[in-house]
Amino acid sequence: MGKGIIVYFSLDGNTEFVAGLIHKITGFDLIKIIPIKEFKYKGFLKFFMGGKMSVFGETPEIQDFEKDIKSYDTIIIGTPVWAGRPNPYINTFVSNYDLKGKRVAIFACCAGYPNKTFDILKEKIKGDVLSTIFFRNALKNKNSGIEEKIREWIRQNGLNYFTN
Repeated sequence: MGKGIIVYFSLDGNTEFVAGLIHKITGFDLIKIIPIKEFKYKGFLKFFMGGKMSVFGETPEIQDFEKDIKSYDTIIIGTPVWAGRPNPYINTFVSNYDLKGKRVAIFACCAGYPNKTFDILKEKIKGDVLSTIFFRNALKNKNSGIEEKIREWIRQNGLNYFTN
């Protein structure tokens, strides 16, 4: 039996909330990406600077993981959507780690639509991505069937090794 992990970045808690539900359902290990340099912007600057970083495909440094990514065969990646693109810290993760031969699935959290997020990540991963899914305003809508939507996504794509 293989091992699975969820790797995500979350600034406002939406992606962390969904990653936690996926962890609860699958039992996969969980890693939150931590930037080397804290993203400290608030208000308008948060959206402006985050959007700029995403549009230009920046890859800011992230802390090393305590777990060895190579030892996992299934990796679920969670990203917030910034300016219609993946979060810069997720860009760093997929640039720094070889995911070839891994079963990869991606989820995104956004206020609107993921736009180019999944296409950009699929291109960077350079391997097969089993499936993608997005959640709109996850924390605001946490009681509107998100857990059931996750369970169905996991079941349809054979992502779980066991289900709680």
